[in-house]
Amino acid sequence: MQIGPCWFDPQMKVLVDHKKDISWALNEQEFWVLDQLVQHRGQVVPLTLLKQVKSYNADHNNQLLSISSVEKIIDSIARFLGQNDASLIELVPHQGAVLYKRPMVKRGRLMDTPTKLMSLWQYMLIILLTLVTLSFVYSSMSPPSYIQPDYARQILSKEGNITQLLVYTDQDHHEELRDQVDVLANHLRSCETLLWQSITAALSKDRLSLNVVMKKPLERNWIFSNIKVTRPHLDEHLISPDWLKEVMICG
Repeated sequence: MQIGPCWFDPQMKVLVDHKKDISWALNEQEFWVLDQLVQHRGQVVPLTLLKQVKSYNADHNNQLLSISSVEKIIDSIARFLGQNDASLIELVPHQGAVLYKRPMVKRGRLMDTPTKLMSLWQYMLIILLTLVTLSFVYSSMSPPSYIQPDYARQILSKEGNITQLLVYTDQDHHEELRDQVDVLANHLRSCETLLWQSITAALSKDRLSLNVVMKKPLERNWIFSNIKVTRPHLDEHLISPDWLKEVMICG
């Protein structure tokens, strides 16, 4: 399987960089971690699974890695992939690790990257800022303590799960955006896998920017993600089925 510039051979347990003409013969622990990430590519693999090394050799016993050992293996894989592709693999603090299908753009600011996983306090900050902004827009329509969405849709996925879609728009364009919300809902229903339990979208007053906040439960807590997308003019469509897959709303 191709991982950035490298080829992962699970049979030979080796990671090969053909451009640099180097290879890495993985030991049992390294192979276990990378193999789990490959099998669940695009998903956060829990630390509990990465730590439990199941031996592929019948003569060897299973092993239990420490969290620091898992982190070192993740770091080693990232360094082997090289600076340009190190963002393919990411350690999610206290949760696990994820191997992306394409490199993630790394920036220092909170809202610059569309698919970065956020901590709880970062998510709460985004929600607070969004609600404060929307409270000015809807101050004449609803009390400041609660803002009702303009559109609410329940999306039944192909897997039989329910995802709540909430959309906030500007009052001047409320009715004309109804069809676009229905198009978005249909795109979500057509996803092979819908990765989130709740999707909240807020469209800017000029309709050129869209902020999306998503959440889903894990075994003991929640995971959140934020996307902010802009377009240069109104004729350009913000959302398409391919885009939903690219930002990992759909699987």
